Amino acid sequence: MTTLLIYSKPVPLTVNFPSMAPMTLSQFYDFCQVNQELRIERTATGEVIVMPPAFSDTGNRNFNLAVQLGIWAEQDQTGL
Repeated sequence: MTTLLIYSKPVPLTVNFPSMAPMTLSQFYDFCQVNQELRIERTATGEVIVMPPAFSDTGNRNFNLAVQLGIWAEQDQTGL
């Protein structure tokens, strides 16, 4: 097995596997299982998108944003 280390900003990263394309559902499942620390998605066209895990700073920002959105939706009574 080949391990590829990718250091990137916390934005989605598209990884192309031309020698494996198109991956079957079983191959994609196996790929996800050996990379459980990553958030992996596959598009309708077969592209594999690997997103870095949300770290505590990102998690806190996301939580605060969700709280503010929830409070606004309750006060505005138009939302969610």
